[in-house]
Amino acid sequence: MSDARTVLAEWQQRTDAATEGPWEHGDRQHVAGVLPEQFGDGKCAYCDRYGEPTWVGKQLINGKRMLAHAHESAEPWWDHGIYALRGAGSVLVVNDIDEYGYIADPDAEFIAASRTAMPCLLSAVENVLALHRPVHPVFNWQTGLHFEEPCPTCHGKAGVHECGCWGDTDIQFECFECIRPTDEKSRRYVPYPCPTVQAINDALLASEPSGSER
Repeated sequence: MSDARTVLAEWQQRTDAATEGPWEHGDRQHVAGVLPEQFGDGKCAYCDRYGEPTWVGKQLINGKRMLAHAHESAEPWWDHGIYALRGAGSVLVVNDIDEYGYIADPDAEFIAASRTAMPCLLSAVENVLALHRPVHPVFNWQTGLHFEEPCPTCHGKAGVHECGCWGDTDIQFECFECIRPTDEKSRRYVPYPCPTVQAINDALLASEPSGSER
């Protein structure tokens, strides 16, 4: 059984491995070689229609490396497939052709939007979990009461460990954010995982295939 952080780490790994975004449904970038003899000095086939190019550089055009322009239009000139926007021209991420059936527009929009939405959602959940993290109270006569996070080696489990930690029972952790005092004198006890973390765990683990083991 996983926890929320395991699921988030796997989703983050997939996000990092995917073609860099943003993605769009359809292609609205035009790339063409600069041909002054046909279109005028320093112009390509799209300059008169779209104005100044968004990118200028060397490109392989029809088997010949030459000076080229990239232009962007407000609407896609080709409304099939998922494309990653690049300065020098779009990169095809998901291809769909009429031989097998085009992707439905709502599905294509969802896939394209997920490339930027997923990193935002991952960051938001990670920020919440960073606030609602496990800690346990420690007291000494010099510093008084303070809170420490779990040992990364033994995680507060009972026993004598190579990390130097020892104890007869498992440490009972509390939620750092939930136990923050509401005034200068009071302190609440909220065991970890708190309701916020439990709600995140329930939601993320529900996304796992039934009966899966990690």
